Amino acid sequence: MILIVDDRPENILPLKKILELHHFTVDTAESGEEALKKVLNTNYSVIILDVQMPKMDGFEVANAIAGFSKARDTSIIFLSAINKEKKFITQGYTSGGVDYLTKPLNMEVVRAKVGVFVDLQRTHREVRRQTEENRRQAEENRRQAELLAEWERKEAARAKRLSERRYQNLVEGIRDGVVWSLDLHLRHFSFARHYAERITG
Repeated sequence: MILIVDDRPENILPLKKILELHHFTVDTAESGEEALKKVLNTNYSVIILDVQMPKMDGFEVANAIAGFSKARDTSIIFLSAINKEKKFITQGYTSGGVDYLTKPLNMEVVRAKVGVFVDLQRTHREVRRQTEENRRQAEENRRQAELLAEWERKEAARAKRLSERRYQNLVEGIRDGVVWSLDLHLRHFSFARHYAERITG
Protein backbone atom coordinates (compact mmCIF):
# COMPACT_ATOMS: atom_id res chain seq x y z
CA MET A 1 0.00 0.00 0.00
CA ILE A 2 1.10 3.56 -0.79
CA LEU A 3 0.53 6.51 1.56
CA ILE A 4 0.41 10.02 0.07
CA VAL A 5 0.87 12.80 2.64
CA ASP A 6 0.07 16.37 1.60
CA ASP A 7 -1.87 19.15 3.29
CA ARG A 8 -3.44 20.11 -0.06
CA PRO A 9 -6.08 17.69 -1.38
CA GLU A 10 -5.64 19.09 -4.89
CA ASN A 11 -2.08 17.79 -4.86
CA ILE A 12 -3.12 14.36 -3.62
CA LEU A 13 -5.85 13.64 -6.15
CA PRO A 14 -3.89 13.46 -9.45
CA LEU A 15 -1.11 11.41 -7.88
CA LYS A 16 -3.60 9.04 -6.29
CA LYS A 17 -5.40 8.55 -9.60
CA ILE A 18 -2.28 7.76 -11.61
CA LEU A 19 -1.10 5.21 -9.04
CA GLU A 20 -4.49 3.54 -8.80
CA LEU A 21 -4.62 3.31 -12.60
CA HIS A 22 -1.47 1.18 -12.32
CA HIS A 23 -3.09 -1.07 -9.70
CA PHE A 24 -1.43 0.35 -6.59
CA THR A 25 -3.53 0.55 -3.43
CA VAL A 26 -3.38 4.13 -2.17
CA ASP A 27 -4.13 5.71 1.20
CA THR A 28 -3.92 9.44 1.99
CA ALA A 29 -3.26 11.79 4.90
CA GLU A 30 -3.59 15.57 4.96
CA SER A 31 -1.23 16.27 7.86
CA GLY A 32 1.89 14.90 9.48
CA GLU A 33 -0.05 13.95 12.60
CA GLU A 34 -2.62 11.98 10.59
CA ALA A 35 0.17 10.26 8.68
CA LEU A 36 1.90 9.14 11.89
CA LYS A 37 -1.33 7.64 13.24
CA LYS A 38 -1.82 5.70 10.03
CA VAL A 39 1.78 4.45 9.93
CA LEU A 40 1.36 3.07 13.46
CA ASN A 41 -1.56 0.92 12.33
CA THR A 42 -0.77 0.06 8.70
CA ASN A 43 2.18 -1.35 6.79
CA TYR A 44 3.04 0.86 3.83
CA SER A 45 5.48 -0.01 1.09
CA VAL A 46 6.06 3.62 0.09
CA ILE A 47 5.21 6.97 1.66
CA ILE A 48 5.09 9.96 -0.69
CA LEU A 49 5.65 12.87 1.67
CA ASP A 50 5.28 16.58 0.98
CA VAL A 51 8.00 18.66 2.61
CA GLN A 52 6.03 21.90 3.18
CA MET A 53 3.22 21.23 5.65
CA PRO A 54 1.95 23.19 8.67
CA LYS A 55 2.67 22.05 12.26
CA MET A 56 4.91 19.13 11.19
CA ASP A 57 6.88 19.40 8.00
CA GLY A 58 7.88 16.38 5.95
CA PHE A 59 11.33 16.10 7.52
CA GLU A 60 9.86 16.00 11.03
CA VAL A 61 7.36 13.36 9.97
CA ALA A 62 10.12 11.23 8.41
CA ASN A 63 12.26 11.49 11.55
CA ALA A 64 9.31 10.31 13.64
CA ILE A 65 8.58 7.42 11.26
CA ALA A 66 12.20 6.30 11.53
CA GLY A 67 11.46 5.31 15.14
CA PHE A 68 8.64 2.95 14.17
CA SER A 69 9.73 -0.69 13.81
CA LYS A 70 6.64 -1.30 11.66
CA ALA A 71 8.02 1.14 9.07
CA ARG A 72 11.60 -0.12 8.92
CA ASP A 73 11.17 -1.34 5.32
CA THR A 74 9.07 1.62 4.18
CA SER A 75 10.57 3.84 1.48
CA ILE A 76 9.95 7.59 1.81
CA ILE A 77 9.86 9.79 -1.27
CA PHE A 78 9.92 13.53 -0.53
CA LEU A 79 8.06 16.01 -2.74
CA SER A 80 8.74 19.73 -2.74
CA ALA A 81 7.65 22.70 -4.82
CA ILE A 82 9.79 25.26 -3.01
CA ASN A 83 12.78 23.69 -1.28
CA LYS A 84 14.82 22.67 -4.30
CA GLU A 85 18.23 23.67 -3.02
CA LYS A 86 20.92 21.09 -2.36
CA LYS A 87 20.78 21.55 1.43
CA PHE A 88 17.09 20.59 1.49
CA ILE A 89 17.66 17.60 -0.75
CA THR A 90 20.50 16.50 1.54
CA GLN A 91 18.24 16.94 4.57
CA GLY A 92 15.67 14.74 2.88
CA TYR A 93 18.12 11.89 2.56
CA THR A 94 19.45 12.30 6.10
CA SER A 95 15.86 12.23 7.37
CA GLY A 96 15.42 8.76 5.94
CA GLY A 97 14.19 9.51 2.44
CA VAL A 98 15.17 7.32 -0.50
CA ASP A 99 14.34 9.98 -3.10
CA TYR A 100 13.59 13.71 -3.37
CA LEU A 101 11.40 14.91 -6.22
CA THR A 102 10.52 18.48 -7.07
CA LYS A 103 7.23 19.80 -8.40
CA PRO A 104 5.79 19.98 -10.97
CA LEU A 105 5.93 16.21 -11.01
CA ASN A 106 6.38 13.94 -13.96
CA MET A 107 3.71 11.41 -13.01
CA GLU A 108 5.22 8.60 -15.05
CA VAL A 109 8.56 9.07 -13.29
CA VAL A 110 6.79 8.99 -9.92
CA ARG A 111 4.90 5.85 -10.89
CA ALA A 112 8.08 4.13 -12.04
CA LYS A 113 9.95 5.04 -8.86
CA VAL A 114 7.09 3.87 -6.67
CA GLY A 115 7.06 0.54 -8.53
CA VAL A 116 10.79 0.08 -7.92
CA PHE A 117 10.50 0.77 -4.20
CA VAL A 118 7.46 -1.49 -3.83
CA ASP A 119 9.42 -4.34 -5.42
CA LEU A 120 12.40 -3.54 -3.20
CA GLN A 121 10.32 -3.75 -0.04
CA ARG A 122 8.81 -7.02 -1.19
CA THR A 123 12.33 -8.39 -1.69
CA HIS A 124 13.44 -7.19 1.76
CA ARG A 125 10.47 -8.85 3.42
CA GLU A 126 11.08 -12.11 1.58
CA VAL A 127 14.76 -12.08 2.58
CA ARG A 128 13.78 -11.44 6.20
CA ARG A 129 11.18 -14.19 6.08
CA GLN A 130 13.70 -16.63 4.63
CA THR A 131 16.31 -15.64 7.20
CA GLU A 132 13.84 -16.23 10.01
CA GLU A 133 12.85 -19.58 8.51
CA ASN A 134 16.52 -20.60 8.30
CA ARG A 135 17.01 -19.55 11.94
CA ARG A 136 14.03 -21.63 13.06
CA GLN A 137 15.27 -24.62 11.04
CA ALA A 138 18.75 -24.32 12.55
CA GLU A 139 17.23 -24.20 16.03
CA GLU A 140 15.13 -27.27 15.29
CA ASN A 141 18.18 -29.13 13.95
CA ARG A 142 20.11 -28.24 17.10
CA ARG A 143 17.27 -29.48 19.30
CA GLN A 144 17.03 -32.73 17.35
CA ALA A 145 20.81 -33.23 17.64
CA GLU A 146 20.61 -32.75 21.40
CA LEU A 147 17.77 -35.28 21.66
CA LEU A 148 19.74 -37.76 19.56
CA ALA A 149 22.85 -37.30 21.70
CA GLU A 150 20.79 -37.84 24.87
CA TRP A 151 19.22 -40.97 23.40
CA GLU A 152 22.64 -42.34 22.41
CA ARG A 153 23.98 -41.62 25.91
CA LYS A 154 21.11 -43.51 27.51
CA GLU A 155 21.47 -46.39 25.07
CA ALA A 156 25.19 -46.63 25.81
CA ALA A 157 24.47 -46.65 29.55
CA ARG A 158 21.80 -49.32 29.10
CA ALA A 159 24.14 -51.46 26.99
CA LYS A 160 26.86 -51.13 29.64
CA ARG A 161 24.49 -52.22 32.41
CA LEU A 162 23.32 -55.16 30.30
CA SER A 163 26.92 -56.21 29.60
CA GLU A 164 27.84 -56.00 33.28
CA ARG A 165 24.78 -58.06 34.23
CA ARG A 166 25.71 -60.76 31.70
CA TYR A 167 29.24 -61.03 33.04
CA GLN A 168 27.92 -61.11 36.59
CA ASN A 169 25.56 -63.93 35.66
CA LEU A 170 28.49 -65.76 34.08
CA VAL A 171 30.51 -65.45 37.26
CA GLU A 172 27.59 -66.57 39.41
CA GLY A 173 27.23 -69.61 37.16
CA ILE A 174 30.80 -70.80 37.88
CA ARG A 175 30.56 -72.73 41.17
CA ASP A 176 34.24 -72.63 42.09
CA GLY A 177 35.21 -69.41 40.33
CA VAL A 178 37.48 -67.05 42.17
CA VAL A 179 37.42 -63.62 40.54
CA TRP A 180 36.40 -62.19 37.20
CA SER A 181 37.66 -58.79 36.20
CA LEU A 182 36.68 -56.84 33.12
CA ASP A 183 37.86 -53.52 31.70
CA LEU A 184 34.98 -51.76 29.90
CA HIS A 185 35.79 -48.32 28.54
CA LEU A 186 38.78 -48.13 30.87
CA ARG A 187 36.60 -48.82 33.95
CA HIS A 188 37.45 -51.89 36.09
CA PHE A 189 34.89 -54.01 37.86
CA SER A 190 35.01 -57.52 39.31
CA PHE A 191 32.71 -60.07 40.77
CA ALA A 192 33.40 -62.90 43.18
CA ARG A 193 31.02 -65.76 43.82
CA HIS A 194 30.32 -66.61 47.43
CA TYR A 195 32.25 -69.87 47.04
CA ALA A 196 35.29 -67.86 46.00
CA GLU A 197 34.75 -65.59 48.97
CA ARG A 198 35.05 -68.59 51.27
CA ILE A 199 38.37 -69.49 49.68
CA THR A 200 39.84 -66.02 49.60
CA GLY A 201 38.33 -64.78 52.79
